[in-house]
Amino acid sequence: MPVSPEDGRGGAPAAGGMGGVGQQPDAATSAPTPLPPPGPPPPTGPAGTGGNCAEDVRIGEQAPVDLLLLVDKSGSMIGPKWEMVTAALTGFVRDPKSAGLGVGLTFFPLFGSGSRCTNDVDCGLYASPEIHSCLDRRGCVGPRGTTEPPPLCGLAFDPPCPPGTTCAPVGTCSLSYLDCLDIGKPCPGGPAGDVCTGSGNYCRTNYNQAASCMPGDYDKVDAPIAQLPAGAPAVVAAIARNVPFGGTPTLLAVQGALSQLRQQEARHPGHRPILILATDGLPTGCMNNADSEPIGPITAALTAARTGAPSITTYVIGVFEAKDGPAGPMTVNELAVAGGSGSAFVLAPTVDLTQKLTEALNQIRGQALPCEFAIPRPATGTIDYGKVNVRFNGKSSQDDIPFVGSAARCDPMRGGWYYDVDPVVTTPQRILVCDATCAQFKAEASGSVQIAFGCKTRVIE
Repeated sequence: MPVSPEDGRGGAPAAGGMGGVGQQPDAATSAPTPLPPPGPPPPTGPAGTGGNCAEDVRIGEQAPVDLLLLVDKSGSMIGPKWEMVTAALTGFVRDPKSAGLGVGLTFFPLFGSGSRCTNDVDCGLYASPEIHSCLDRRGCVGPRGTTEPPPLCGLAFDPPCPPGTTCAPVGTCSLSYLDCLDIGKPCPGGPAGDVCTGSGNYCRTNYNQAASCMPGDYDKVDAPIAQLPAGAPAVVAAIARNVPFGGTPTLLAVQGALSQLRQQEARHPGHRPILILATDGLPTGCMNNADSEPIGPITAALTAARTGAPSITTYVIGVFEAKDGPAGPMTVNELAVAGGSGSAFVLAPTVDLTQKLTEALNQIRGQALPCEFAIPRPATGTIDYGKVNVRFNGKSSQDDIPFVGSAARCDPMRGGWYYDVDPVVTTPQRILVCDATCAQFKAEASGSVQIAFGCKTRVIE
């Protein structure tokens, strides 16, 4: 279905001539028009208008979606759980069905693998080769080089390299983000300018040390948001650079991730920003991993992001064992509610965790994509938000979708649409449709959505 979703929520449309937002309505020409009763359209004017008005009709295009994966790499993730989680993340970004999504990745806590350093002391108060080290990235490499992230090596706690391989510095291709060995030289088979670049020094650890408490440390990403499939290698390379350690300083991590999404939306207005938080533990303080972290400030941050402009929806995935008790599932559900996604995905760290996590990510992908539309620009003039209409062209009929003003006013049967923000206050970027309308769009995948400018906005009486 050639549709173009963009977020939206807001009040009544601002009316006026062809001027911008906030003009006073002209009662004779700009008051929203109630939808007519079911039946054939009147003989004059566009369907459902009952008058002669010229419309500039544009095809609705799905709003671009930017996902930031915020993944817990605390010490409790060590072992098969980490392997299964990272396998699911790798599969998700490589899945052809994810093509077109913007996806980035950031891990928490910090310090740890991936944190920049100049010496071992930067990696912890008790730095030593057996506990923490600052070094360049090294992997077990065979005679044919590497096409996949090689096993890490070079530290006292690393397992020995497999027979036939040696521990060697591993770089990253500057454009394709593939692993490479000949640092400073062109990457074989890569595009022009794709150079093998050294990692620089970063921390690695095998000890549950206290995490960084500096908010600025968390205002960065391991792999920047980029459209798939081109962005997938950067995500895979970031996974290879990280290992589990430390506690779960969720507040700082969430605040940093939300900041990154706001910056992304500022660079790309009209994109829909979404946060996916995946964790296996209760929030803890950054200075003392044994101290629990209050959930209130975290839910407040997620609520503010959901109700702000742009609105950021947060999905939450929790991985808990039965012996962990009910606290973990209850906490992640509270976070999901605050983030506007309803309830969390609660998974068990069993042998099918990769499959279950992949299914959860696929479900989130499906929920993120369908029913938000970018507002196209009219052929001439500026947009009069009191003269915008949304129309669905199905196989056998053409339906005008009524404007309802906000998500709270969606009609359970007739659905409706609304803006991402109140046009009286600021300029909308996206059109959102209600659940009933979204279901109609999905049921008739061959249909198309049109956004029309020039006739009074039609509303439910």
